[in-house]
Amino acid sequence: MSCRVILVHGFAATPQLYWFPWLANELRERGIEVITPTLSKPFHPIANEWLAELHAAIGELDNNTIIVAHSLGNAAVMRFLQDAPSGTRCRAYIAVAPLVLERYGKLFPTFFEHAVDGVSVSAHAGSITVIHDPADHWAPISNAKFLQQSCGACLVEGHGRHHYNFLDREKPIPEILDAVLGAL
Repeated sequence: MSCRVILVHGFAATPQLYWFPWLANELRERGIEVITPTLSKPFHPIANEWLAELHAAIGELDNNTIIVAHSLGNAAVMRFLQDAPSGTRCRAYIAVAPLVLERYGKLFPTFFEHAVDGVSVSAHAGSITVIHDPADHWAPISNAKFLQQSCGACLVEGHGRHHYNFLDREKPIPEILDAVLGAL
């Protein structure tokens, strides 16, 4: 079985926004299966609904799966990974501009009821890469540093990308593509 890539959007987004269409096209042109679930209520997300939708989109977690998430989508993916059955793992998890710290609990209470368990997350991912712009005003670098320290993630800094959203609409973002291709 060849690898498949799951692209997980974040708050106030869909798979048709930002760099998702570009990345999906780049991967499909290389013969890679891409799954882009549209998570419900993107402006009023509820963690359990997003988790159920991730379970439906991903199915069984295995070494042929690469998960790429953006922003709040990372909070859902991390809960998905930390709750995955023992002995299962994805090939790679790539966190782009992650929102993962509990301080976002007031904005997104259902996503931050419990602290992220970095050990459990890393046990269910063959590798973890965080792609982050230190100038991101929405998700400060402390989010990326947390994943680096708690999960052993490799940190890739993208400069001039901010939160990897509006300014990057449909533009190539080679550091994300490189991370996916490097995980194959």
